[in-house]
Amino acid sequence: MLERIFQYDNAFWRFMGRLGDFLILNLLFFLCCIPLVTAGVGLCAMFYVMYKIIEHENSGTLRNFWHSFRQNLLQGLILTVVLLILGWFLWYIIAAVMFSAAAKETQGAAFYLAAGGCGFLLFLYLVLLLYVFPLQARFYNRVPVTLLNALVFGIRNLPRTLLMLCADGALFLITAASVIYAPRVSIIPILFALPLGVWCNARILSRVLQLTPGKGDQPVSDDEKQRAAEETP
Repeated sequence: MLERIFQYDNAFWRFMGRLGDFLILNLLFFLCCIPLVTAGVGLCAMFYVMYKIIEHENSGTLRNFWHSFRQNLLQGLILTVVLLILGWFLWYIIAAVMFSAAAKETQGAAFYLAAGGCGFLLFLYLVLLLYVFPLQARFYNRVPVTLLNALVFGIRNLPRTLLMLCADGALFLITAASVIYAPRVSIIPILFALPLGVWCNARILSRVLQLTPGKGDQPVSDDEKQRAAEETP
């Protein structure tokens, strides 16, 4: 019994190792968020490591994180800036609609139509947030192609998209509630909620992105995938 407990390949030590990976990834991500524009690059790197964990190919959390960070630095910066700009425009539109409703300038059917349009735009923006960085972590394409692929993947796999939204929303609410109502234990969700959410999303996306062990280390573009498919007998 004691021998099994102290074996490093048993379930307990694997679980503790996974918690250690999550803690390291969370700290690295917040380090990358010090300049806000590199937050997306850090998220790409976190997804990259999670893919490696799922594929049982994670040879080193730190090494894989910084490898992906360097690899996706330029693309990740551009995608982060694009999403920040889109988020600002969306916030401006929603605020304008709410201000108009408060001033009673928009009422009745016009208000509901405007609110529905804002809700639809918000949903599309959340789809982009869910899929852009996981796709960038795995595939290399031009920025417009990555953004378009994110929308296509999100809408085509709507049940998985809704599942990820619900899971991420639940983790966010648990973290917020712990900070407000149980600050003494809030450090636990603060340290582990984000990597747990990324891990859950990566697991859900594993079939969508066709992740298989031994697939390779470098992201590939859609053109390379097509050429490889044509060359395969």
